[in-house]
Amino acid sequence: MKPAILLIFQAPRKRNLYVNTLPPLGILSIAAYLEKNNIPTDIADFTIENRLRKELKNYDVIGLSLNMANIATSLEMIKYIKRQNPKAKVIVGGPSCISNPLYFTENEFIDAICTGEGEEPFLDYIVKDSFMDGKEIKGLYTKKNKHFVYGGERQHKNNLDEYPFPALDKVKIHKYNTPIRKRFPVSSIMTSRGCPFHCIFCFHSMGYDWRARSSVNVVDEIEWHVKELGVKEICIQDDNFSLDITRAKQIFDLITKRDIKVKLQIQNGLRVDLVEFDLLNKMFHAGVWLIGIAPETGSPEIMKTIKKGMDLEKVAQVVRWCQNIGINTYANFMVGFPTEGMQDLRKTATFIKKLNPDFIQIARVIPIPATPLYESAVNDDIRDKFGQEDGNFFGIPKLVKSEIPKREVARFIKKIHMTFYLNPKKILSLIRILSLPQLIKLFIYTIRTGNI
Repeated sequence: MKPAILLIFQAPRKRNLYVNTLPPLGILSIAAYLEKNNIPTDIADFTIENRLRKELKNYDVIGLSLNMANIATSLEMIKYIKRQNPKAKVIVGGPSCISNPLYFTENEFIDAICTGEGEEPFLDYIVKDSFMDGKEIKGLYTKKNKHFVYGGERQHKNNLDEYPFPALDKVKIHKYNTPIRKRFPVSSIMTSRGCPFHCIFCFHSMGYDWRARSSVNVVDEIEWHVKELGVKEICIQDDNFSLDITRAKQIFDLITKRDIKVKLQIQNGLRVDLVEFDLLNKMFHAGVWLIGIAPETGSPEIMKTIKKGMDLEKVAQVVRWCQNIGINTYANFMVGFPTEGMQDLRKTATFIKKLNPDFIQIARVIPIPATPLYESAVNDDIRDKFGQEDGNFFGIPKLVKSEIPKREVARFIKKIHMTFYLNPKKILSLIRILSLPQLIKLFIYTIRTGNI
């Protein structure tokens, strides 16, 4: 008899700070892969649901995806699972488990920890009956005689086309939302994995080796979203979508050729050194209305320190191109880097004013384990609090080695957001981009996060 599987995505504790609820592609990808191998799998996404559809006692293996925002609530859920179903095996994965797996080996209620992409390790854990006797599996820490054993690193899969589309048909797609959008329902897609760049603050949960799905495979999934799921807008969530510009152009050419009626936005940001005017033009004609760019700073000195490697003039040029073509832009910045001084913050403020994108977001720096920033910027006290952080990227930063007082950083974030968004010209432009209900929700969100 095949084991009963449940995959859970737990909501963060400060749920009101996370209005951007999109499908959890990690567990949905694992679910699709398990079902392709004839293992029925249930999904529970508590960012959109409040209760389980079946009782926990019905499951043999229960998996949870953990990130910076939901570690605490996920660990509470794991404890609850074991109280309700002591025989169930609990496996955890996701970015937080990949960056700091040893932290989770200390939890008595966890039976296995995934240290990379989850599809194949999870399947092996089930098919090889590891959940019964603690066999070693590549990419997993598994519990054996109350102690964890590591099966070693698992190589990434290069041919991503071999994976099925994430099991979006298993969730209520109309319950997902993002505060900045044109159409509804909205979903998300990942067309590549990995990133070869070495920004000191970024944790590469999918590795440095960039692997991409073929353009045909990507557009086939987009068409499935639209025709089978009724989706009207899709958020592309790659870490580095346009590393292969030829592939990127092919994707948008195919969308146009097939006449797929959908709005698209690229949320995680495009590297401006991997953007051409021709690519942006193809994006626009295929339905892209919003792209994110992430210079992170307006200070050339901090740009070098964080190893982002962006030319600020090229950032400005790409924003101008987008304005000429008709694509809206969303610029992301981070403040609170260890060597950042007030002069650097002033340079960032000046650059934002010069850039004049349609939207901005300024987040505080949060050090993530297994990054160069974490190793150089935090002390043992901060390390001991891993798992207690709520993942709130706003408010007062937690870094300890900063030239600027923490409250000054928080004040800077608030001041820039207020100056930017409360400008009458900006308000008028936003009214032309978003509906009034969306603007109201966005305003409420900025108040909740302390940005205004």
